[in-house]
Amino acid sequence: MLDRLPNAQVVRQDNQGAVIKATVFGRGIKMWLLSQAEFVEVLGPPDFRQEMVKTVAKMLQVYGT
Repeated sequence: MLDRLPNAQVVRQDNQGAVIKATVFGRGIKMWLLSQAEFVEVLGPPDFRQEMVKTVAKMLQVYGT
């Protein structure tokens, strides 16, 4: 992720993964995060996290689950 987001900072890291903080602009980040599938989780801001939840729910409807 650090190579894709030049202003990203590692906030916390352990053997389970890492928490990355970055300031982003535009909607391209949403597509990139979705392309990472289950390997990323948006923690905030709350409105963007909810947008990701809604998008994933719509995707589940497409696949019939």
